[in-house]
Amino acid sequence: MGGSDADAVEKVLDHPGISGEGDLMTDLEDALVKQRPSCISGFGFTKSRESHSQSHIQHRLTELKELPPRRGKDLQSKCLLELYGLKLAELQSKVRSDFI
Repeated sequence: MGGSDADAVEKVLDHPGISGEGDLMTDLEDALVKQRPSCISGFGFTKSRESHSQSHIQHRLTELKELPPRRGKDLQSKCLLELYGLKLAELQSKVRSDFI
């Protein structure tokens, strides 16, 4: 069973659903162009994730600030610790961005 690469390429080209080498590159380029608008870059993804995280933190801060002042001592302590932790994380983020 011998055969050259040219014979193999010729057999591939004989099949109607299979493209040749040049057509494969064209098909790949076309597919990449079609996918590109729906993809975001790594930088865009990082910014999106940071924005989502900031939004979540701000929402939680608002929730904690709006809690009624009268609740159980244990629950109030937990809420205050979380509130201070979130504020500290926000301050640390600002300091890091100012430093860099």
